[in-house]
Amino acid sequence: MVNGRIYTRTPLPFSSKMVSAAYEDVESELSLVSDAIPIAGSWQETVLKGFVAAGVPYRSNASMSFKHGIGPVQKIAKCKGGSKGLSAFHCTNSDGKAQVLRHAHVDQVIFENGKAVGVEVAGSSPNSKIFGRHGVVLSAGALQTPMILLRSGIGHPKDLQRLGIQLRVSSPEVGANLQDHPYLPFRLRLRFPAPWSCSEEGSLYAFYGANFSRPSRTFELQLIPRCRSQQLLELKGYLMLR
Repeated sequence: MVNGRIYTRTPLPFSSKMVSAAYEDVESELSLVSDAIPIAGSWQETVLKGFVAAGVPYRSNASMSFKHGIGPVQKIAKCKGGSKGLSAFHCTNSDGKAQVLRHAHVDQVIFENGKAVGVEVAGSSPNSKIFGRHGVVLSAGALQTPMILLRSGIGHPKDLQRLGIQLRVSSPEVGANLQDHPYLPFRLRLRFPAPWSCSEEGSLYAFYGANFSRPSRTFELQLIPRCRSQQLLELKGYLMLR
């Protein structure tokens, strides 16, 4: 996952071999560095000691490991293609050849001889058609992707019949098994000034609970320092429950 250059390997409910291979493929295009953590007299030292005392060990690669531990986050220094953009788009478009169409909402996928060859874009009459020379990658998020598939005739036969859409491919899993990803954002404001407080480096990442069959015991925590006025420190945190 990429959020403001912060990179973490998020556990997924698939085979560990397949997930690791997918992450390694993405990471082959990135230059990753560990966030520097000041220790002596810092808030990081206090947090690290507290987690270790609670049985969560320090790991230098905590955000890259599926074992519970706490340590520095990994950040994207740059894409290996040379781009220093903040988004995945900048990484994949280092040669500047990709084109982004704004306000282009995909209605459905176009098929020829059982193969996806393009998409229909809503908004005009008739819908505009865009064809791909090398293939079609459908990535519209957890909610919109199954909607596009259903409109394209791919889904549970009963759902398609109810919607009046001709069945193209029977795939009952489309639109099923949606799982929420709850998280709790919070901020901690320290009331005392300190000479190190205005450094925005040193983010921490913690992961607890290697037993994915008991998601209630699994959480991820990110602590990101932010500077306030008068040399005060604010910790911006995200607690993600699974």
